[in-house]
Amino acid sequence: MQFIFPLILIGALGLGVIILAWLGLSQRRRERKLSRLAYQMDMRFSASDPFALVKRYASSPLFQAGHSPRATNVIYGRFRGWLIKAFDYRFETGHGTHRLTHRYDVITAETNLSTPNVLLWNTKDNETPPLISLLLDRKINGWYSQGDADFANTLAEALDGFEGEMINAETFNGIIMIYIREHGKPSQIGNRIIKLVDALVKIQKSSIDPSD
Repeated sequence: MQFIFPLILIGALGLGVIILAWLGLSQRRRERKLSRLAYQMDMRFSASDPFALVKRYASSPLFQAGHSPRATNVIYGRFRGWLIKAFDYRFETGHGTHRLTHRYDVITAETNLSTPNVLLWNTKDNETPPLISLLLDRKINGWYSQGDADFANTLAEALDGFEGEMINAETFNGIIMIYIREHGKPSQIGNRIIKLVDALVKIQKSSIDPSD
């Protein structure tokens, strides 16, 4: 009987090592695939965050939610003329046994467009961070919204290419940002970058010709 506890402990430690090794391998595979995607899109990749993105986008409600925020696996550069950054983002809520980790794929476009502050939260995303849920006061199509009503409608219409995906969106200081819970496959991220750029063209056209 005295040998049972040490055997259980050794088994638990061995399982922990295996899990950590598997997580490390999965992360490296993801880094390689995202690096390849960046190359294919004539962009650049960094496994770490070279832009201090958490601080850079600190005014975003998403980046103000929770604690212990971190951005990794950053794809960046110009795509079809737009300055794009796509990255894995996570933050935590709660502490101890009540700690939860929230993971998002985030894609941003830093533009010279005049964009009022707007937040669109997908009605199918039922894990709204507490801070964000306090800001939502209207509903537009498949989003709850906050901010300038006219531009919220413009943004929602421009994002129609994302129909079927639980995309959330916001704009602030000329930045247009979309994000979705969980880390998508590289192919999904590539498609979302393309769809975001298509949406940017629509928004740009709308700002030039409001009657369109």
